[in-house]
Amino acid sequence: MMKKKLYLIMTLVLALLTSCGGGSGSTGLFGRSEAQPSEEEAPKGPQSMQDSDITVPVQVGSREFQSNVVRRPDNRLPMVTNEQGQKFVDNRITLRLQEGSRQVVNREFTKADFAPFLDAEFQRNAILEGLVFDKVEGSIILYAASVAYPESDLYVPFQITVTTTGNISIAKSDVMDEYEATPDSLTQQQ
Repeated sequence: MMKKKLYLIMTLVLALLTSCGGGSGSTGLFGRSEAQPSEEEAPKGPQSMQDSDITVPVQVGSREFQSNVVRRPDNRLPMVTNEQGQKFVDNRITLRLQEGSRQVVNREFTKADFAPFLDAEFQRNAILEGLVFDKVEGSIILYAASVAYPESDLYVPFQITVTTTGNISIAKSDVMDEYEATPDSLTQQQ
C-alpha cells in the first residue's frame, strides 16, 4: 500500500512538473501558453509625415496678405535613420505670401536652409518638421519653424522673419537644454 501511494505521489509530481514547463507553446494545467517575442520589431519601410497645405489671412497695418505654407515629404532629399534603423523621409516646405495678385514671397525651405544653426549630428538625424505663421510685429511677419528628430520631442526651434517687401531672415529661437548653440548660431540673412 505504501508503494502504491509513493508511486501515485511521484506520478502526480512528475505530471505537475512536466505540465508547467516553460517551453514555447507548451500545454499545462492552466491551458496553452505561448512564448512572447523578445526582439524588437524590424523597421518598416520609410515613414513620412502627412502633406499639409494651410492658407491664412495676415493683416499688416492696413494691408492684407494671404500666407500659404505647404509641407510635402520629398523622397529626393536624403533620408534620416533613427537608432532603431527606421528610415524617415525629410520634408520640403514652400512659403508663399501674396498681397492681392502680387507675389511677395515664393520660397522653398529644406533642412539645408537651417544647417548653419545645427551641429553635424543633429542635421544628419533630424528632419524639417514644420513651418507655421506665428504673428505680426509692426511691419514684419513672423513664422515659427522646427527641425526635429522624427517621432520625438527633441527639436530646434527657429523664427523666420518676412518683410512686406519679401526679405527673409532666419534666426534660432530659444535654445533648448538638450541642444547647445554654436557661436555662429545667431542670425542668417537669406
